[in-house]
Amino acid sequence: MAKNTFILSDESVNDFGFRILTDGIDLTRFKKNPIMLYGHIRAFEGKGKDGTILPIGRWENIRKKDGQLLADAVFDEDDKFAMKVASKVDKGILNAASSGLDLTEYSEDPKLMKKGQVLPTITKSVLKEGSIADVPGNGNAVKLYGKEVTVSIGLSDSNPQDLDKLFLLNKPDTTMKFLIAGINKHAQLSGINLAEGADEAQINSAIEAIVSKLQTSISDKDKEIAELTSKKTELEGMLKTQKEQAHKDKATALVEAALTAQKIVAGQKDQYLALASASEEGYESVKKIFDGMKGHQPISQQLNSGGNANSGDQTELKDEWDKAFQNGTLESIKLHSPDRYKELYKAKWNKEPVEA
Repeated sequence: MAKNTFILSDESVNDFGFRILTDGIDLTRFKKNPIMLYGHIRAFEGKGKDGTILPIGRWENIRKKDGQLLADAVFDEDDKFAMKVASKVDKGILNAASSGLDLTEYSEDPKLMKKGQVLPTITKSVLKEGSIADVPGNGNAVKLYGKEVTVSIGLSDSNPQDLDKLFLLNKPDTTMKFLIAGINKHAQLSGINLAEGADEAQINSAIEAIVSKLQTSISDKDKEIAELTSKKTELEGMLKTQKEQAHKDKATALVEAALTAQKIVAGQKDQYLALASASEEGYESVKKIFDGMKGHQPISQQLNSGGNANSGDQTELKDEWDKAFQNGTLESIKLHSPDRYKELYKAKWNKEPVEA
């Protein structure tokens, strides 16, 4: 029976989306026991008619070449099932081989990734067995007839491996290193600095300490904000009171000055003060009225000032009437200082105003 050479493994991307580096495959164990199975089925799994499928042969001339793991198939001629498999190999019906590997280390380095690869690259593994396969994990895993061959990596329905768990084995601890680096980056603020080899418990403890510290800091800030807000409200109230008092003082000074100048009488003081104190607009209105008034001069002063006093006063009164008319304060004078209004009216029109 002619020996057939198979590729047990190469560095192509398999159906699962990862690949295996041939140089990283450890053959020590396999060369001591180069067992050949069919479809990775072992005797205790009870797949045959009588409940068992024994190993169907062995592998010889195991070698690595050009990134491929090669081996020659030697079938057990005393095993009927093995000879059926061998016959189908000779006829070209079965052409695929698949390697059973323990994957011990892998890398997520982008430089090792090839087109179509979505999972990490297996950098170290241990070969345990090689199987003849009907449908390998890699659709191109065929018997070596020429150069255009690839290989299955030994994952099959009969010997499943959980990929999620597989890639947790000896995984480079990038996540832990990332967390440690992130914590230490802010050590000046947190006061926490982890050793490079810190374990999960130490990292969790550091995170809890940081969270606790942040919560305390946030609580302190909340209290500070509440205190500042209260102080701001208090100061705003004081400022408002001061502004109101300043406006009232200004209004009082305006009315007192008008009273001193005898533009108004004492009985009119509260009325003008209330209007001037109410708002800035009220103050300006009262000021405008007072600016249009002239202080009252008693008759005795007019007589003592000489015979021409009356003529001069009348002219001034007429001028005051005209100014009040122009600035629109006549009605206010009439309402708030009726005596003064009568005096101005008489000077202007030489008669008493008609009572309404």
